Amino acid sequence: MYVKTEWHGEDIEHIPGAHVKGVHLIATPDQRDVIAMRQGKAPAGPAPAPPLFMQKLPLRDYQRKGVAFAVDSMRKNEGAILADDMGLGKTLQTIAAWDELRRPYPLLIVAPAPVRRGWVREFKKWLNVDAMLVEDGKKAATVTNDVGIVVTSYQLAHKGLPVSFCPHMVVFDELHNLRGRTAQRAKRLTELSWMASHRLGLTGTPMWGRPRDLWQPLKMLFRYRFGNADEYDFAYCGAYRGAWGNKENKGVTRSPELRARLAHVMIRRTKEDVAKDLPPLTRNVRWLPSDKNAKKALEAAVLGSMRHTDALKAALAAKIDYAVETCLEAEKYICFTWMKQDAIKLHGKLVEEDSPCELITGDLSQKQREAAIERAIRLGHSVVATIDSCGVGVDRLQYVSNNVIFHAIDPTPTKTAQAEARAHRIGQESPVFVTFLALADSADELIVERVVEKLQAWTDTMGRDATAKMKDVIDTRPDTDMEDLANLFAEE
Repeated sequence: MYVKTEWHGEDIEHIPGAHVKGVHLIATPDQRDVIAMRQGKAPAGPAPAPPLFMQKLPLRDYQRKGVAFAVDSMRKNEGAILADDMGLGKTLQTIAAWDELRRPYPLLIVAPAPVRRGWVREFKKWLNVDAMLVEDGKKAATVTNDVGIVVTSYQLAHKGLPVSFCPHMVVFDELHNLRGRTAQRAKRLTELSWMASHRLGLTGTPMWGRPRDLWQPLKMLFRYRFGNADEYDFAYCGAYRGAWGNKENKGVTRSPELRARLAHVMIRRTKEDVAKDLPPLTRNVRWLPSDKNAKKALEAAVLGSMRHTDALKAALAAKIDYAVETCLEAEKYICFTWMKQDAIKLHGKLVEEDSPCELITGDLSQKQREAAIERAIRLGHSVVATIDSCGVGVDRLQYVSNNVIFHAIDPTPTKTAQAEARAHRIGQESPVFVTFLALADSADELIVERVVEKLQAWTDTMGRDATAKMKDVIDTRPDTDMEDLANLFAEE
């Protein structure tokens, strides 16, 4: 919703989307907030959402506010983002928002595999409405505009649905999956999204790594309200042109302004804000003594003669026994690692030590993962899993253990946050302890450096929430200067 007001020539450089026409400024309320901040005034912020008209579902107070915000934003801005922490009921809020909007049909829900059947169950549970689950191309081809609710995958929404299908409302679950700008999938889903009158994005990790990751989701939900790619990058991503004319956009600039703008279209609540009965979360890093092979691998990575991935593998190999020791000390645990082969090694060594545990890797089906967790709960076993296999859509890990051990530190901290949230969520009754294992003088230091950088970008853009506080713990690496280390190795 653009506002036309008299304009007196204040600076609007790098406020994507705002423009001057004659003596008038054409700007949305979020763009006007940025101008106010540049003039030293307090931003007005989003207007309060009106109360809900239809209040059928048993919503908590914070969920009611989330529904009101989403409905109001979709009515005014066509789109909205629900960015609550994992486990705070974004699915129920979405169903309530759809109901509040008088159930616009067709409704398209695009979601990852682990959660699609859950959407079908929740619609039946709360509103006694049947949703059509579309999981293959043959069934996708039969979808028409007469179908009420369609739940499908990103791939089938991209390639399988008929061109004639025109949703009235579209929901993107795990919205951050759409951060890629150049993929053909993004182009098709953008076209599909823009057909809809109401667009809603759901994510517990709205910014995957850096502000550049936000542009494509924002475009899909709000068209060019935040500017085109270049305007956005030069405003918020520290973009510049390289020697060959290529654009670099991995930085962070004007974070307070971007945060003020996002507040008009995105609502985010953390577990600390609303789940007062949730037990405390304590994180720590256990720095381990160096290993000769891992140190040599770091040398090669710093000097460019080895890929960072291979250097990381050397560090992971050196930490296997330490991870086993840490798990045995905890007695019951959820141990996350990076690669399948390391998970298999950890599982084998722990079983040899008479520590019964279930193994979960990415090649297991959703049913197999659920069965493994059910066995762990029923038999009192622990769990060893890869980060990607349990980050999203795997429930009930909070009933397995309150000890979370990371054999590998993932270079994307939001993945780590998703993994630890599997244990730290409603239903967990004990304080949760998270331990990161890091090897000194190894590629772990390069990973930690990257993680700290991304967590700072997260803090600047999203604020100081539980994910941002991970930086306080991770950023405790030993004083090792990478350049000095490279020189030292070169001399040897």
